[in-house]
Amino acid sequence: MEALISGLNVNKPHHVTVLIVDGNSEMRDYELHKEIDRPIHVISCPQWAKVHPQYLNLVYQTKGVLHTRYQDYENIHEVKDGGTIKIGVQKYLLKDGVFVLDESK
Repeated sequence: MEALISGLNVNKPHHVTVLIVDGNSEMRDYELHKEIDRPIHVISCPQWAKVHPQYLNLVYQTKGVLHTRYQDYENIHEVKDGGTIKIGVQKYLLKDGVFVLDESK
């Protein structure tokens, strides 16, 4: 997250910022995501696997876009508390403004 924030500080506000991630891994310095105030386009690799909820939260908080191999999720920020979103085979629940894995059947 530190590198992303540093890049945002030198990048012009109207430029698109892309973050390519291992969607299965947790973010280092996750707590810093609250300092980001511009949309982030997250490309999740490997694109067939689950996406770690931290990346959904980054996209949600910044009104960004999540890109996977099969679909682009442009409206994650519109999910209401208690709502769910399905990405691949995994379902996520927005609970108190934070995405978590939805373990319900």
